[in-house]
Amino acid sequence: MTWLDPSDPEWQRQYKETACSDKYRDVADFSPGRYRDWDNLRFWFRGIEKYAPWVNRIHFVTYGHLPTWLNPQHPKLNIVRHADYIDARYLPTFNSRVLELNLIHLESLAEHFVLFNDDFFVIDRLDPEMLFKGGLPRDFAILNAYSGDGLSPVLMNNIKQLNRRFDKRSVMRNHFSKWFNPAYRQYLARTLLLLPWPRFTGFLEPHLPQPYLKSNLQETWAVFGEEMAKTCRSKFRLTSDINHYLFRYHHLINGRFSPATPRKDGTYYEISNDNYREVAAFIESQKTALITINDADISDFETVKASINASFAKLFPDKSAFEV
Repeated sequence: MTWLDPSDPEWQRQYKETACSDKYRDVADFSPGRYRDWDNLRFWFRGIEKYAPWVNRIHFVTYGHLPTWLNPQHPKLNIVRHADYIDARYLPTFNSRVLELNLIHLESLAEHFVLFNDDFFVIDRLDPEMLFKGGLPRDFAILNAYSGDGLSPVLMNNIKQLNRRFDKRSVMRNHFSKWFNPAYRQYLARTLLLLPWPRFTGFLEPHLPQPYLKSNLQETWAVFGEEMAKTCRSKFRLTSDINHYLFRYHHLINGRFSPATPRKDGTYYEISNDNYREVAAFIESQKTALITINDADISDFETVKASINASFAKLFPDKSAFEV
């Protein structure tokens, strides 16, 4: 899981120095939602402890700082600083994609792992079978068409690289049962409607914790290493980047996944002034095991944060062993 404390003075100093350089002055991401602190990380750990006790190890990826309340001696916790696994020539970085693309260099990372961000929460029982089955990640190969908004430019970059090396129709023929699987239910219509297009146009995205095989990451780097290294050189998030979903696309086209029903076990929200009460109520309802709360267009941040954290506090009133 990747985490950042934007109040760290040293991080702020390096950020400003890098952002003000000629190369990044016009592209650095200064949007408030990119780095502001929701102060709810402790609920992430409480959710893991209560609803996913089978987890063997948590790799806590950080610039170098730690929450004051965190117990770094917890036997399941591995503190990973950027410099521990990322080549020095790419540091400092303020691009989360660099953190994720370089996970293959984390030696203690298991073959089966799940990539979390700090806005992905476990709010009800999460069984291992929801994430892996038969030794493979649970996922879905469903076609989609990107609109160009939001993250679409980066996802389109991923697709561009994919289409350069793989033939859509051959891929779908080779793994027919994984592209046309009854587990996909109504979402199959998307794939059927996009079949006439000769090239990949995109995939339905989960926007939830992503299960991976470390060996697949290594294989993806072997195929797309040059393009991934280019992103690693980007100190800030650029529209020319690729992201970790290229790992996902690679296991989809190679059939190295177990078909699952989309969004059965998790829900994604882009939180706003208009829906935060709905999100707070959903947390307390525990309708799914996982929830993603993506920071979006919020003007009254403190009010929204207080409401969301109050719901988490109702769900997790007690400290976890990860807290001092």
